[in-house]
Amino acid sequence: MNHILAAFLSGIAVDVMATLTFHYTDKNRAFMAATVNTAVTACVLYVFVDVTKDNILAIPYLTGIWLGGILGVRLKVYLERNTK
Repeated sequence: MNHILAAFLSGIAVDVMATLTFHYTDKNRAFMAATVNTAVTACVLYVFVDVTKDNILAIPYLTGIWLGGILGVRLKVYLERNTK
């Protein structure tokens, strides 16, 4: 159960942080973009290792990616609204 939850939460984190990476890149904040992108890669690597051991973990990971995409766009809208 812990691996399923970890895969799901990693999926959410990957998409939310990827959106943050794009936001920071757009704002030319190289240090923040690189830092967040490193965290994204760490989450992807964690799940990649787990999924190669148990393929069923791809399902909660991809579900997390989908939910993270929605949350990431909402976060981007919030950040852009507060920086104008």
